[in-house]
Amino acid sequence: MLKKISVILQTYNEVENVIPIYEEIKKIFDNRLNEYDYEILFTDNHSEDGTIDKIKEICRKDNCVKAIINAKNFRGGSGTNALCNVSGDCVILMASDFQDPPECIYKFVKEWEKGYKIVIGIKKKSETSKVMHFIRGCYYKLMNKITSVEQIEHFTGFGLYDREFLNIINENNGPLPYIRGFVAKYGYKIKKIDFIQPNRKSGVSSNKFFSLFDIAMRGITTYSKTPVRFMELIGVILSIGSFLLGVIGVVLYFFNIFLMNIFTYLLLMIILFFQGICLFCIGMIGEYILCINIRQMNQPIVIEEERINF
Repeated sequence: MLKKISVILQTYNEVENVIPIYEEIKKIFDNRLNEYDYEILFTDNHSEDGTIDKIKEICRKDNCVKAIINAKNFRGGSGTNALCNVSGDCVILMASDFQDPPECIYKFVKEWEKGYKIVIGIKKKSETSKVMHFIRGCYYKLMNKITSVEQIEHFTGFGLYDREFLNIINENNGPLPYIRGFVAKYGYKIKKIDFIQPNRKSGVSSNKFFSLFDIAMRGITTYSKTPVRFMELIGVILSIGSFLLGVIGVVLYFFNIFLMNIFTYLLLMIILFFQGICLFCIGMIGEYILCINIRQMNQPIVIEEERINF
């Protein structure tokens, strides 16, 4: 019996990309990986540009292609739900906009054949925004400083995961597992494949600032205690600093030293600075509470509108 490889393609308003990416992946399996059975699973976040019609068209022509159409845009939950619904001996998770190069599929599988349970793509360079690439690099370095789990730089989740590791992900009690953190913490026998990230073949990315910020905060709140500990330390320092300022004020009063203008200005600056620190601390605490709240609500990660070829 042939081993089976599952490929997950997440889509949202990718009408110009779904057919080309399908044809490219099919060509790889037909010509270079024909010793394997395969399935391609499109998981769509309620696209509004005709992407769903294109996916249905592909599914009608090819029974190896499956689709899950979500009732709304559930962002990260879509990929997690797809991971629970593939049947392959391994799964390849990738974007549908060609920024995760399809030619890496062959390289991933060949490394999997050598015994690697996890084969991941690392963005050695990026043809996209140099500024965003730099910011991402800074984020990975920050994560490595504040977490006990060494994060994998320039890894977005693009890679191959053996069924054994996939079962670990599916047994996770959290509603939205942070796949990058999961691989860094629980991954074993990891093989890294460098690639140059190209620009999107067409269309506009749906990953805006706030969606990327949400992913970043999920990583921090899941794998780091440092921000909370840092806020506790800042609180102690501010308390001691406030006490010392009070003592200095009393001493100046007894020696009849009045620096009203300068003192008032400095006091105002200090108050504004401390208020900024307080707002930052409250915001970070809120992020952790939000993370706990999401886990405790135990809500479904997606609501499916339709399944095709299951």
